[in-house]
Amino acid sequence: MKMQNAQPVVIGQVVSTVLYNRGWGVIFAVHGEQELGSLSGCVSYGGSATFDIAFGSGEISRALPESILHGKQWSIFPEIKNGEETARTVKNAEAEQRRKKQECEEAVRQYKAECQRIKTTPEYASLSQDKKGAVQVTGNIRKELKAKFPGVKCSVGKRGYGSVSVNWTDRRRIKIRD
Repeated sequence: MKMQNAQPVVIGQVVSTVLYNRGWGVIFAVHGEQELGSLSGCVSYGGSATFDIAFGSGEISRALPESILHGKQWSIFPEIKNGEETARTVKNAEAEQRRKKQECEEAVRQYKAECQRIKTTPEYASLSQDKKGAVQVTGNIRKELKAKFPGVKCSVGKRGYGSVSVNWTDRRRIKIRD
């Protein structure tokens, strides 16, 4: 089934998608020759061009295949932004990409610094730091519970991926007044 009414898209053309909450965007680069006659199917295939799109949400899609752009989850509008508007949208999206990257790098830096701080903090000096995963976690929880609750029998074990089970029995006698 050939796609009906498919038109070639141009730089500055406004498009939108519901995928990944991207919303509206502007095509800022076309790579290759568009082959509208080769696009077909309920599930789009064909075409050989790819498109770079800057979104108002600050995201950028690079090398989006022609068949996907002409698919069901995308809309292509007749509106075409001028060069200045297209450049502004790309500049804003690139700035947002840089901001997100810096934010991510800062979060990684803070995480590593906090891990290092915890390793050298006296209150955690008795905890194991040489094992990995659940073995280390369960062993350290046992140590902490034994130190905080002497005389209380605790059982700590791995239940599943990323899950630890803690059970205890409190054997203290409770006197009840008559």
